[in-house]
Amino acid sequence: MHRFAPVPSGNDFALWVARQRAFLSEKQFEQLDLGRLIEELDAMAATQRRELKSRLETLMMNLLKC
Repeated sequence: MHRFAPVPSGNDFALWVARQRAFLSEKQFEQLDLGRLIEELDAMAATQRRELKSRLETLMMNLLKC
């Protein structure tokens, strides 16, 4: 069982992610940084939506050229 101190915002993101993953794997839900996890998931979703939109626009432009 791991006992990690929270990683303050702005510090090593990879370390923070590894810790959150460990907490999830070990079902230590009370240790999760829920606020920041929600923010990160929202940011990931927004990034994926922008990427999809961009790829669809590129696809449509290429199809219209045919």
